[in-house]
Amino acid sequence: MRRPQPEFSERFFFRSGTLRIHVRDWGDPALPPLVIVHGLRDHSHSFDDVARGLLDYFHVLALDLRGHGDSETTPYYGFGHFVLDLHNLIRALRLERPVVVGHSMGGEVVASYSGCFPEQPAKGG
Repeated sequence: MRRPQPEFSERFFFRSGTLRIHVRDWGDPALPPLVIVHGLRDHSHSFDDVARGLLDYFHVLALDLRGHGDSETTPYYGFGHFVLDLHNLIRALRLERPVVVGHSMGGEVVASYSGCFPEQPAKGG
């Protein structure tokens, strides 16, 4: 039997450089962490249905990269800063070996992150 479908919690949880970065959080923190990264011109709400479908298996976190969704904006968006946003999220929440998944540009962010910090993710794609 499936668990009740809780809504997400959301917060500004850390600073990436000088910017407040927003994250949506679904599920049980005791489950393995899964971090989802959105694509260009997108935001974390795009994963609401996907996250609810994974609650039996993962603690799902979806961040809003800088300048997207509810995260603070900046006039400059260097790709490396997106990678650091992901890295800072994982460090700030002390996630151990999370599974990281990205859609579209988020896939490039995840691939770059996995290459820069190969000891961190359990899996990336």
